[in-house]
Amino acid sequence: MAKKRIGWIAALLVWVLAAVLGTEALCQLPVLRLSPEQRGIHAVAAEDMTVSGSDDRADEDWSDDWSDEEWAEEDWAEEDWSEEEAAEEPGAGRSVIIPLNGYVQTLTLYGNVEGEDGSYTVRCVLPDGSEWNTESYFWALSAEGSRDSVTIGREVVTAEVTFTGSAAVLTGAEADNRFLFNPYRMALSGAVAAGLYLLLTLRKIIGRRAETGFLIVGLCAGLVLSVCLPPCTGLTNDDEIHFGRIAALSHGRPGYRTQAENLMTERSFSVLYDEAYHHMTDTLQDRLAFAAAVDAAGEDQTPALEVELQWAFSDTGYALQALGYGLARLAGLPLSWQIIMARVFNMLTYVLLTFLGVRALGRFKVTLSAVALMPTPMFLACSLTYDTTINALCFLGTALAVSAMLERDTPLTWQRGLGILLTLVLGSVSKVVYIPLLLLVLLLPRGKFGSSAGRIWYKALAVILCLLTVMTMVMSVGSGAVTLQDSRGGAVDSAGQIAYLLHHPLTYLMTFLRTILSGFGFYFLDSSRLYLGYEGSVPGVIGFLSLMLVAVAAVTDNDPVLNQRLNWKLRLAMLIIALMAVGMTFTTMYVAYTPVGAGSIAGVQGRYLLPVLPLVCMLCSPEGVRNCMDRTGWHTVFFLLNGVVLTSVCLGLLTGFGL
Repeated sequence: MAKKRIGWIAALLVWVLAAVLGTEALCQLPVLRLSPEQRGIHAVAAEDMTVSGSDDRADEDWSDDWSDEEWAEEDWAEEDWSEEEAAEEPGAGRSVIIPLNGYVQTLTLYGNVEGEDGSYTVRCVLPDGSEWNTESYFWALSAEGSRDSVTIGREVVTAEVTFTGSAAVLTGAEADNRFLFNPYRMALSGAVAAGLYLLLTLRKIIGRRAETGFLIVGLCAGLVLSVCLPPCTGLTNDDEIHFGRIAALSHGRPGYRTQAENLMTERSFSVLYDEAYHHMTDTLQDRLAFAAAVDAAGEDQTPALEVELQWAFSDTGYALQALGYGLARLAGLPLSWQIIMARVFNMLTYVLLTFLGVRALGRFKVTLSAVALMPTPMFLACSLTYDTTINALCFLGTALAVSAMLERDTPLTWQRGLGILLTLVLGSVSKVVYIPLLLLVLLLPRGKFGSSAGRIWYKALAVILCLLTVMTMVMSVGSGAVTLQDSRGGAVDSAGQIAYLLHHPLTYLMTFLRTILSGFGFYFLDSSRLYLGYEGSVPGVIGFLSLMLVAVAAVTDNDPVLNQRLNWKLRLAMLIIALMAVGMTFTTMYVAYTPVGAGSIAGVQGRYLLPVLPLVCMLCSPEGVRNCMDRTGWHTVFFLLNGVVLTSVCLGLLTGFGL
């Protein structure tokens, strides 16, 4: 047995290594075909580049034409200059012609941009006389000079670089034809190869235990996303705020944020176009330079801001991220890896807690796996956010409660009972709107308890915890300890909105129902499944495949061997509980984010409904449909297709970041 296991592991390593090296060779085949003298770095000095353009005044000396008095008397008011006149200023719109001769894999520019807009275009003249164009963005992180790289990947005679928004001073350029191992692409190809090997090799185990398939796909995709996304904030909603709290908690005591940590909370290091320091990391060289700039900033440990450390409800979702961030700092890892380790710990929290939930279920294993492996929750799990822990705890708590409901003849152990209470309470302390899920314990049958007194005490405890959680949040809002009103909603008045709700409950009920019905597809089918933060959403066929996997899983997840039925009474009660959680979510956003008396509810995002989604999908499973397919084949195909969806998501995200 030991020899067989060693052989199995050796085969996995050989397969992954072959896939990684083969992918690198295939992607860089044009470079491998070059002659030895064409490979490497070919530098072009500044004096060999030619400056051209419509701005002939750049070479004129105006100092003799204007006296000091004339300069002082001239009115240079900003409003007197039109955009067209500004564009004609020296340097803006000028072109630099770079002489090249031969194949160019990557063109790297060195210099400085004098302005906020570093966008530029590259027009390449090919050997046959035709032209090829591309665009990029020259980013700058230091006053000493910066650089930007753009992929060419073809034979070039000359390249004309035109800065479209700002003046630029180029100090040099180089054609980079090296064979470079791309660690991000290697991580993706290695994860795909490992996942494929494990799913096919362990298919019989996966047929019996679907949680194994979830663990394989979740870890493979999660590791790629959490490690390979840029080490910065500005990737998803409010992650700069989450990072600031993670950094503070990682110290374990009141202290300060360093200058670099303060920059991250201000999103000064970002890949977003509209931020102060935009960095278009569209090549491997840019990615490595960006990480080096983050690490260089991280070396400055100068205290920038004092931070008071007082435990808050939301800190439950930050605990393990702060642990990963703190351990990386104690290990001496640079700032980029501190951020990555916080994301890795967040991802592991999500995957392992959800794995326990899938394992706890009899029926609905595939349903929970389908929801948990959707692109949106997986992307959030690999980001800096407390939503991940909330989602995972609610998934686990719902799974424990539903499995206890369906296993009617199995007594409820104290471990299972305690687990239901702890997971759902902890999953709700950060966002109280999910506390109605705790009422699932009221649906546990009498036979689960050893005595009537035990049943009454247990269910009464659940109701008390539910009420205490809600009252604690209400008192915190009332005392000002927690701010419910969100200024980003515009003209919002939470106190006035609450008064409006109390005086017009039926009007609000109609507003709520109208919002749910009109936006059902957006809230429950699209944004909760396809949303990828500031990086867009999952497009086309892959998005449709993701929807089909969830739908087929929900409809067919009823193994006749288990004989676990949901009667209409349980379904109705589960529906009411789900509606209570959804209603609290929408009502909270109506109070916190919507102007008083508005006829619609603003600020609700599909990701807010993720903790309730498994329960909703379970309700969609009909009793008349039985899944009689061979479980080995069905589970293998199901997890392979989920792997295809997440591989496409990883590929789409990382392609824009230098894959």
